[in-house]
Amino acid sequence: MKFPLPIDYFQCPTLSVGETNKFKAQAKDNVTSLVSTAVLRGGSVAWVLLSDETELKIYKATDRLRGLSMYISRSTVVGTLDEVVDVFQTHTTELIKDCKRRVGKDLLDVATLYDFNPPHETSTINNVGIIYAAMKSPPFVADRDSVMLECRSPFQDKSRRGWCRSLISVEVEGCPPFPGMVRAHQYGSGHLFLESTRRGYVELSYISHVDYGAVVPIWIEDMANKKRCRNLITIDRCLRENRLRQGQFLTKVPMAPGASLDSFRYCFLCTKPFRLFRKKSFCCKCGQVLCTGCNLWWQLNINGMMVAIQACLKCAQRSTTTHTMLPANHHQSNP
Repeated sequence: MKFPLPIDYFQCPTLSVGETNKFKAQAKDNVTSLVSTAVLRGGSVAWVLLSDETELKIYKATDRLRGLSMYISRSTVVGTLDEVVDVFQTHTTELIKDCKRRVGKDLLDVATLYDFNPPHETSTINNVGIIYAAMKSPPFVADRDSVMLECRSPFQDKSRRGWCRSLISVEVEGCPPFPGMVRAHQYGSGHLFLESTRRGYVELSYISHVDYGAVVPIWIEDMANKKRCRNLITIDRCLRENRLRQGQFLTKVPMAPGASLDSFRYCFLCTKPFRLFRKKSFCCKCGQVLCTGCNLWWQLNINGMMVAIQACLKCAQRSTTTHTMLPANHHQSNP
């Protein structure tokens, strides 16, 4: 099977009203289950720390009913909940492909089979649908695919707002397993985001609860799932890229008449002196002169074109969000 598939590849039959309502109810229940599963201490799952890394922590638990391992990664980053929701905008084909490129690097392809909420301005915030996803596997291992009920929904955890994207496997006509692919079964995976108790920060979580259809040594299973869990930190980079896309870009350092780059001897952020191996560069957002360690290269999608720019870490963390995608308070209780 060659990916990506043509846009009109899947020809799924129309669902009845009863079938649609059943899927919507199941999606709501899965959100409730995912939120409960994500509680690290005192919740419904006994999580054990598997890996404590610089940017995130990964925990593991056992689903004794099915004999499966479960994994969750957790990180806290600078940002707002509205900024995170913005990363997952997928109400157009272009946005779906862009989201796959940025936060779904292990995906070969993704397609919407059913959208139970016709596209409108809030469809990405509170939406239920059925999707097909094909996933890359390690070398010499067959690729996996899944047909999943996806629910994107806000929730409330006491006084804190949250938003999640839950996934659970379902069966639908018109999407049988492909030759050469192994159908993986999702028992409740997805992303969950919650406003941190620390102002200006967001807690990011990714849960993997999957039967990949094969028995492998535990160390291989842990290695593969840790790699998938580490994809969570790409969301932080997406948040920074989205901030940098907004506003104007400078083409040169703003300086007084007659001044030159020679007058800048220290990095504006780390204050280290410029040397042969610590060269000068300038931020195209704020115009400050910095070392290349503080002034990184970013790939931004601007009007459908990928543009490389250099911008400092401070500008990448500065929120410029002027719109609110989620209400300040939800009437919905913790689902």
